[in-house]
Amino acid sequence: APVALAVAAEPWSGQDGVISARRSFVGFAAEVDHFVVGGADDAGMRLALVGADHPSITMRRYEETSRGEAYEVEFAGTPVTAWAGSSAEWEAAQANARVRQAAYLVGLAQAALDHAVDHAKTRRQFGQPIGKFQGLAFRLSELSMHIDATRLLVHDRDAAAHAAANLAAASDLARTVTTRTMQIHGAAGMRSDNDAQLYYRRAAAESVRLGTPSRLRRESWGT
Repeated sequence: APVALAVAAEPWSGQDGVISARRSFVGFAAEVDHFVVGGADDAGMRLALVGADHPSITMRRYEETSRGEAYEVEFAGTPVTAWAGSSAEWEAAQANARVRQAAYLVGLAQAALDHAVDHAKTRRQFGQPIGKFQGLAFRLSELSMHIDATRLLVHDRDAAAHAAANLAAASDLARTVTTRTMQIHGAAGMRSDNDAQLYYRRAAAESVRLGTPSRLRRESWGT
């Protein structure tokens, strides 16, 4: 079932099988069936699984376009379905969240590329669409190749085992593709009615949500 990770190394209040906490920048909170809520108490860092449809849960979407599908979620006496406290359970939850984020970034890159291709088909210079020029055509083809390669990594059956490295690759991909999309659109890409700036802003925020690429690579290399 779809699960959102709402974790912070902050204290929470909990008693009789319920928790109360507020978590910021929870991705895709409106689309999930459960939350994995993390927090610190006298027993240390623990995870609680709660149902997303409980009336004690309230959500507020961040409306700034750069933050994408991110929400502030408040749990006010929310019943806990199950507890998890081992390091292995925490690592599994974190890996699955990173795989989902990597898939989102690949999709974001694909949408940005599609937007750039549409522009290259309709924008004309010297009597022909700019997509006819080899320099731009080769650049778009290269971006498409990188997207396909990263998608294979993210959707591999062992993706969770390499979640940090895959997320780093997807983060770099999203930043590169959305930057090139902005360049292809030129000054028009910065207008509020042009999705090029929207993809660029979301990539800037989403590519570091669960760790910067350099940090993720150091973690995957064990350094």
